[in-house]
Amino acid sequence: MRRAIADAPPELLNWRPAADDTNSLAVIAVHGVTATRFWLSLAITGTAPERNRPAEFRTIVSGAQELLSIVDPLAADCRELLGFDSAFDPGAARVDPRDGTARSAAWTLIHAVSHLHEHVGQAEITRQVWDRGRQA
Repeated sequence: MRRAIADAPPELLNWRPAADDTNSLAVIAVHGVTATRFWLSLAITGTAPERNRPAEFRTIVSGAQELLSIVDPLAADCRELLGFDSAFDPGAARVDPRDGTARSAAWTLIHAVSHLHEHVGQAEITRQVWDRGRQA
C-alpha cells in the first residue's frame, strides 16, 4: 500500500478513476488498513475497535504525508496484533459487532488478510493507470 502512496501527488490520491462511484487511492488505503485492523482485532482478541466505515469512503487528503499519517498508525496496530503473545484458537467463535454474525477466529483472520490483499491490488492498479495516463 505504501508503494502506491509514496510520492503520489494529491490529485492522484483523491482521483476516482471511473467517476464518482469508484474509490480513490486515499479511500482504498484508509478503508483497507482500517478494515484489516478491525478484522485482525476481532480474530486475535475477540473484540473489534470502533470504526466509522462510511467516513472511510469519504477520505480526501492534501498529500501523501497526510495519508501516511493516517495509514501508518493503523498498520502499526496491525503489526502489533500479529505479534500478540497469547495462543491463537482458530476455532474460537468471533461475533461481528456490526451485525451479530458468528464466524470462527480462523475465518476472521483469513478474511483480514484476503480483504487487505484485494485492496492492495486495487491500489497498485489505480497507481498504474494514473502513471500510464500521464505518460501518454
